[in-house]
Amino acid sequence: MFRVCVGRDRTVVVAVVGRDPRAVEELNRYLWCRGTLARSSTELMHAATLSPRGGVLVLYADDFDRAHVVGALQHEHIQKLSGIVLVTRYPSVFRDLERDPDIGASLVILPSPALTWTVLDTIGACFRRATTAQT
Repeated sequence: MFRVCVGRDRTVVVAVVGRDPRAVEELNRYLWCRGTLARSSTELMHAATLSPRGGVLVLYADDFDRAHVVGALQHEHIQKLSGIVLVTRYPSVFRDLERDPDIGASLVILPSPALTWTVLDTIGACFRRATTAQT
């Protein structure tokens, strides 16, 4: 049984980006069924436009070239998100991004394979952290 940590607020938007359509759609569908508006794409260039300010980006980083991932995360729109969840088989390759001053959003790196409930808990933590920071 999965724990629902995001809530049933369709104003919350989670963007899911990865090249594996099955993985992307599975998470997208799960979020939608749990009451969260989820938008997905298999193209990294759409990462900046899928989620409005305050949303969360889930990025399957291994699906893309590291330089393109870094460029996408440094996009000014991405910096206005509540958080970024980077799912990767190689966390050490992306660890330096946690200290990158050009990435304004809170970045969490999850080792892959990441279970759906782990991703959901991390998304929920991003929203809770952003909400706490605003109060």
